[in-house]
Amino acid sequence: MSNCQENIIKDVVGIDILTASACNFPVPFNVRDIKSIPLSAIPKPKYHFGFNADSVSDYSDEVDGDISVKSTNKTSALGNIFTYDISAVVDAVSDLPYCVEKELYHLDFHLIIHFADGTAKLCYGLPSTSIYSANENYGSNSSISIKIAIQSLNKLISLL
Repeated sequence: MSNCQENIIKDVVGIDILTASACNFPVPFNVRDIKSIPLSAIPKPKYHFGFNADSVSDYSDEVDGDISVKSTNKTSALGNIFTYDISAVVDAVSDLPYCVEKELYHLDFHLIIHFADGTAKLCYGLPSTSIYSANENYGSNSSISIKIAIQSLNKLISLL
């Protein structure tokens, strides 16, 4: 019997990154099975990337291709731990992904995942588990791969 389950999350059209220090959620991160959080508790995102780069964020990038989101649920001594792995490619027209990488280095953050149907869900990260990286892809079309990994005690949380 396996203690690990992997799911592909489909129809993702955008990702917002919120620094943990800017968030004041009404429920602490260590509470399990959070069903929803009020939209009013969500601060302005630090960075946004997606198919529509017009965002409430000061820093936005247009995605060139799909946004891949994979969720892995693993049983541990602490209970279920959800790991979210996100990847996307943006055009290398600016140094913005690298600037965001520097700003997020050693910082905790949370994610808002936007879906094609207009809904959005919160990925409530555990402290010291969020990682962001940006790497240039060389070739005929220069682009930047963005990769994010984050762990949570919760499934994606609805925003009301």
